[in-house]
Amino acid sequence: MGGRHLRRALLHHLVDGRRGARAPRIEGGARRRRGLPRPGYHFAETIGTRDAVEATLDVNLLTITPKQSVAEQDAAHGKDLYKTDPDLCCALRKVQPLAESLEQYDAWATGLRRAETHNRVIAPVVGWDAKKGKVKVSPLARWSDEQVEGYIAENGVLVNPLVYDGYPPSGAGRARGAWRPARTRAAGAGPAPTRPSAGSTHDPHCRDRPPPDRQGRRSSSHHHPGSTGNTEEAALMAAPALVALAHGSRDPRSAATITALVDEVRAMRPDLRIEQAFLELSRPSFGTVVDRLVKAGHDEIVVVPLLLTEAYHAKVDVPSAIAEAQARHEGLKIRASSILGLEACFLEVLDVRMREALKAARVRELDALVLAAAGSSDSLANQAVARLARMWGQRHKLPVTAAFASAAPPATGEAVRQFRAQGRRHIAVASLFLAPGFLPDRAAELATEAGAIAVSDPLGAHPELARTILARYAVGAVELVPV
Repeated sequence: MGGRHLRRALLHHLVDGRRGARAPRIEGGARRRRGLPRPGYHFAETIGTRDAVEATLDVNLLTITPKQSVAEQDAAHGKDLYKTDPDLCCALRKVQPLAESLEQYDAWATGLRRAETHNRVIAPVVGWDAKKGKVKVSPLARWSDEQVEGYIAENGVLVNPLVYDGYPPSGAGRARGAWRPARTRAAGAGPAPTRPSAGSTHDPHCRDRPPPDRQGRRSSSHHHPGSTGNTEEAALMAAPALVALAHGSRDPRSAATITALVDEVRAMRPDLRIEQAFLELSRPSFGTVVDRLVKAGHDEIVVVPLLLTEAYHAKVDVPSAIAEAQARHEGLKIRASSILGLEACFLEVLDVRMREALKAARVRELDALVLAAAGSSDSLANQAVARLARMWGQRHKLPVTAAFASAAPPATGEAVRQFRAQGRRHIAVASLFLAPGFLPDRAAELATEAGAIAVSDPLGAHPELARTILARYAVGAVELVPV
């Protein structure tokens, strides 16, 4: 008997011998043979693969099931919903159950790879899943088909036999689309020697649920009978502290705004230890906060620089502050995340602040907008502001130009005068600053002198910024985990 047939026989034996001839139907993802999309039923080969993984690997395998049986779904939505509305069928039988099963976790892993479809060519290894509000880890994202095949061959990884019959792996196609046979090899099957993806399982009758951590969340890692005691386990599962690191200002309004923003973050994640710190001019300093965290028992810290552009402070000041803190505390791990940056979602915050300014000034008409930022000697940082200005202009179908309070032209007053020279009279200026201070005040003063009809406040404490801080933290926390 050939290897392929021997493996298939083993899988069928696992289905028939361990769970009976009528294997449990785990909804979602699989296809019937000959390319007929039937995402309500799995093949025996797929059930067998699941059972073989559970029988041979030391993993905590869970099975996700939808709320309705196929019969109940047929009664509610009509027979064969996968034919009449495949998107709704997929949502009910796969997407929703998966989302509900992940609610108790902070992160989830998937086996997707960039080589599978054109929609995944830029899939990150570690990223933020905005829809689920969690870190998404794709450890195989960069793997080619050849790497997958080599790993399978070298390590004897279990593969669903349907892959060898030309059926694409789950996620490599769409149920409603035309079926095309996959290459006759294990393309996309993906090695799973240590753990299936977080989306593959949840069984309401599972005997070995992962233990809750000290915040009440369940860890996705398997709890071995011989693992360490509760105290050591709790320490291992403790989340890194989050330090929101701002530049600092002599203006007390700046520190007050940062405090309000960090309070927004704390409200979203009360289970985390979250501190604010400043590079200079304001208190507490970064070093003071690190000393305080170490004294409290934290040995891992994720620093989120509250900087909007990747300029001198991000490239020099932040790394220097971290290096100095680590030199004082042996064994302390500090990871600097990406800076807060200029996310597209910040346009929503700009709109909020601009509407407030226009309402206060009783303005009902606009001819042009100016996006005022701090400015930098780093041309790439200024280009990032200019890109956001273009996006904002496209959003509102208005001409928008970037202006800078220092280090680069044009100044805000100059930008306003250029628009007025074109015959535009209703020009408003948005403040692309995180908090009030000397530079935002100077930009507003120059803009008003040049004839701007309204100048908005800085971004300030807003939920979108708080969510972005948590997204940066989440990625940084994952990067602290040794691989």
